[in-house]
Amino acid sequence: MAVIGDKKMAVFDDQKENDKLVVYSHKIKWYRGKIPEAKKAEGQIISVPKVEPLRQECQHFLGCIKTRKKPKSDGQEALNVLRVLTACQKSLDAGKNIKI
Repeated sequence: MAVIGDKKMAVFDDQKENDKLVVYSHKIKWYRGKIPEAKKAEGQIISVPKVEPLRQECQHFLGCIKTRKKPKSDGQEALNVLRVLTACQKSLDAGKNIKI
């Protein structure tokens, strides 16, 4: 997955054993206002813990059941995420911003 902004680009490759997340500070120079030329920069490796997210999520859930603690993401959080996703879809369908 690549996320590209106007100042940097982040590339995440979960298939790699190491160096899964790399951030690049590439620059674009424009010649005659029309011709782009990429000035590639060295990537900065961002350390990502070697864990299994689904395993951690399941362990957290089981721990909450055992201790009766409130989970990090409960039903209310799920409802909030659903509201945001619904607004995003409505915005895409309408071609304009939608208030949540």
